[in-house]
Amino acid sequence: NGGDSTKHINLNGFYRVSGYLNWGVPLPRPKSNLDLSTRVSNQRQASLIDDNHSFTYNTTISQRINWSTNLAELFDINFSTDPTYNLTSYSVNKGQDGNYYSQSLAFDGNWFSKSGWEISSDFNYKFYAGLPAGQNTAIPIWNAGIAKLLFKDQSGELKLSCNDILNQNKGIDFTRSENVIGWTQSTVLKRYFMLTFTY
Repeated sequence: NGGDSTKHINLNGFYRVSGYLNWGVPLPRPKSNLDLSTRVSNQRQASLIDDNHSFTYNTTISQRINWSTNLAELFDINFSTDPTYNLTSYSVNKGQDGNYYSQSLAFDGNWFSKSGWEISSDFNYKFYAGLPAGQNTAIPIWNAGIAKLLFKDQSGELKLSCNDILNQNKGIDFTRSENVIGWTQSTVLKRYFMLTFTY
């Protein structure tokens, strides 16, 4: 009494279907590239809990937009965004049906000097909406570094970088499967400095 037992059993009814469409075009002004990627996936998972055969349906729709350019000979920037909509429904526990939205915004830039100096910086902002109370969150990550190419043939590089300057990194994962709604947060490495030499 009060115990549970679990065993493996083969169940019919599982499927997964996904597709994507990529399209890229060069832009004349400013001279750059625009890349679009549309992805759609749908899957059904089967489960058997207390002799109740049920299904979990997951649908994901995302649209990635990426813009990259070399505005000058020694400078380039890139921008991308990836809005994603997740829909989950259950055949038994309809009250657990739920949808949530996530989006990432990323920007990075690099500057190069003719004397061998390089400065780089990137910023990534990801947020979630539509989750249960207390789970909607935003994660801003800002990294930056400065490097110097060494030797006559520039075969060496000495770089000082700082990762997660804002000290806001979070390890968050969401799960929607087999009549389970899961949310986990893991301890991750936050702000740190690193000096590297590459030859």
